[in-house]
Amino acid sequence: GSEGGSCLDTGSLLPAGDDGCRGKAEGGASSSLSLDGLVRRILELPWHRKGKYQALEVLLPRMGARTLLAKSPRLIEDLLIHLSDKSNMNHSNVMAELWRSVVVRLREEMTDKNIVKENKKMRKKRMERLMKEKGIDNPTNSDYAPPSQLPPLWIAIWCEPLSDALLSPHDSRRRSLASSFCLPLLSSLGGCESEVPHLYMALLNAIANNNKRGEDEKYHNKTIVPPDVITVGALLEVTRHAGKHKSCLTHAPLRRCMSHHLPPSVLR
Repeated sequence: GSEGGSCLDTGSLLPAGDDGCRGKAEGGASSSLSLDGLVRRILELPWHRKGKYQALEVLLPRMGARTLLAKSPRLIEDLLIHLSDKSNMNHSNVMAELWRSVVVRLREEMTDKNIVKENKKMRKKRMERLMKEKGIDNPTNSDYAPPSQLPPLWIAIWCEPLSDALLSPHDSRRRSLASSFCLPLLSSLGGCESEVPHLYMALLNAIANNNKRGEDEKYHNKTIVPPDVITVGALLEVTRHAGKHKSCLTHAPLRRCMSHHLPPSVLR
C-alpha cells in the first residue's frame, strides 16, 4: 500500500512520558498509527524532547527525506536554530546527527544514488575533456580538480542554513554549537572523498556571500560582535576543519577559494 496507509507499532518510537500518544498505543486496534499520523505527532513534539530526534532518525529510512521535508519544510533550518536552545544542551549531538541523516538521505534522493562514486577512469576522461576545452596542455592534479557531481540545489538546501548559523550575530552559542557539532560532519555529506573539498568550498562561498546578516542591525550596541569579525571567524573555522582532510590540502580550487576569502597572513 501507500506510505500513508502503512502502519507501525508506536510503542518503541513514541518518547517515554508522552501520555497523550502512548495511551492510545497501549490498547487494541488503536496501537498502530499510519506513518503520516505518526510523523505528524512526532513533529508536533516540543524541541526539547530528545525522543523527537531519535524517532525521526528511525523513521527517516522508511519515509525518505523529501516526504519528511514536505511535512516540515524548515526542518533543516530549525534543527540549526534550536541547537542553541538551553533546553537542548544535552541533545546537541543527537540533533546534529539527525541534521546529517536528513541531508545525506536527501542527497541520495536527488541523485541516482550511484552518481556520486569514485570512478577514477571516468573522472580522468572528464578532466581531460574539460582541459582540452580550456586549452590547457598536460594538466596536473595540483592545477585542476574535476567539478562536483553534487546537485547545486541540494548544496543550497543545507549550505545556506548552516552559513546562517555560523554567522548568527546575536547568538554566540548557536555559532559555537554549529561549528562544534555540524562542521565535523560536513565531510560525510557528499558520498565520497573526492566531493569533500567541494563541500567546504561551497560553505566558504556561502559564508562570504551571505548578505542577510546585519541587514537591519546598525551594530550601535557594542555588545554585538561586528559582522566582519564573525565572518572571518566562521571562514577560519571552516578552513581549519577542511585542513584535516588530505583531499582538501591538494585541491587547487579550494585553496584558491581560501586565498580569495581570507587574508594571506591568516593562511600562513
